[in-house]
Amino acid sequence: MNQHYLPKFYLKGFTCKNSNSPYFFQFLLKNKEWKKSYPKGTATEVDFYSFVDKNGVNNMEAENCLSKLEKNASQTLRSSIFQKKIPSEEQLIILSFFMAIMWTRTPHFRLLYNKTIDNLIKEFLLQDANLPKEDFDKLKADAIAKFGDEYQGITQDQLRSTGDYYCEPIKPLQIAVIFHACNEIAYIIANMKWQILVAQHPFFFITSDQPLCTYDPVEKFPIGDHSNLFGYGIGSDSVEITFPFSSEFALHAIKGNPEIIFSKANSREIEQINARTFAFAQNFVISSDKKFPVSK
Repeated sequence: MNQHYLPKFYLKGFTCKNSNSPYFFQFLLKNKEWKKSYPKGTATEVDFYSFVDKNGVNNMEAENCLSKLEKNASQTLRSSIFQKKIPSEEQLIILSFFMAIMWTRTPHFRLLYNKTIDNLIKEFLLQDANLPKEDFDKLKADAIAKFGDEYQGITQDQLRSTGDYYCEPIKPLQIAVIFHACNEIAYIIANMKWQILVAQHPFFFITSDQPLCTYDPVEKFPIGDHSNLFGYGIGSDSVEITFPFSSEFALHAIKGNPEIIFSKANSREIEQINARTFAFAQNFVISSDKKFPVSK
């Protein structure tokens, strides 16, 4: 089953407005080419949020939970942001969790999580590999007794060769971290000073497969660096966050006394936000037009 990691309702916000059949243009970074795409078939992975449990049942709890969050976020955006109305406290929390989970639910975040777990497990395995042989043999015997003969052939030299094997977390853990990791991020976003920028024709915002962007003008973390699990500088006092809600609306948030204001975005602000969105993209960028405003 194909499951969206960018919700369909969100993708529809970046479609061409002068068409009866909603589509957008997708720029593929690897091939450096544009293609015409539709929300239904974009940003999907097969069984990305589901797994077969020990009883042979396809577990869809994460997908169902995400669907509820998406429904709430869609309704909140339509009734507040898109109407240029200040969100209520409840709506603010919904939008904060929506943006946070748009960081943690993507294939790129899962890749970073898998790499983090792989490195962590290998650190422990290296400690085991460097034990005296008699201690290692005892540890190995315990593992065989608990988990089976698949550990029979493992040697200390094999464990030391960390580049020859990969430790991938099980699927339920990969899914669980989506929700666990977003809590702190959502709390940070909810307590920032929000500026909702409104694009004026003919300018507009773009989005990507990693729409939540962080930038720290003080610490100078590199824009678009994809190697940090929780986003560079997201806990810093000087961090800035941008998130395009649609081609017309985008968030620019900074640390400070929590408040929400709407303002007309000038061309430079739109170009800068689009530049950050483009820099954070992992595989593709989405735009309502092939020619979009972006600063260099």
